[in-house]
Amino acid sequence: MNLRSNFKRILYQIKPGPFGTFRYYGIRTHFPKGSFVFRIACDQGIYEADNLRLMSSTLRPGATVFDVGANIGLMSIPLFSDANQVRVVSIEPSPQNFAAL
Repeated sequence: MNLRSNFKRILYQIKPGPFGTFRYYGIRTHFPKGSFVFRIACDQGIYEADNLRLMSSTLRPGATVFDVGANIGLMSIPLFSDANQVRVVSIEPSPQNFAAL
């Protein structure tokens, strides 16, 4: 954790209501206040970069990806925005995270 990630975390959480927002892969992304996954994304820059790189390398046009337990979509968003003609189905059982997703 460094000064930049702390500043980013504080800045993006300054919004009235139950959700904060930030841009992730060019998409306005919502997160519940106090979200652990959001904190990880601030610290790492790209959420689970190694897993994302592996998944992206196997995608082919016309593929369908299921993100089960998607949380706020930090794996779904890059897969959807980077790949050409890929369908992403995100599933999240937590009502609070589902509302942000």
